[in-house]
Amino acid sequence: MQKAIKAYETRGPTLRHGIALDRQVTIILSQTDEERPLCGIYFNLHSPYQKQGTAKATGAHK
Repeated sequence: MQKAIKAYETRGPTLRHGIALDRQVTIILSQTDEERPLCGIYFNLHSPYQKQGTAKATGAHK
């Protein structure tokens, strides 16, 4: 959350969002017409099988 706040506070004059992400969570602070920004929190879903399945599918097409 601190990373998103810092990104929001130091964003450029034409930007409306501050975004922070890592492997588990993406946090977006968005400027509004009111004093306080909106906050969106997204959980980055990940399957350990996704890369293995893609590699097998790619190999099957050869």
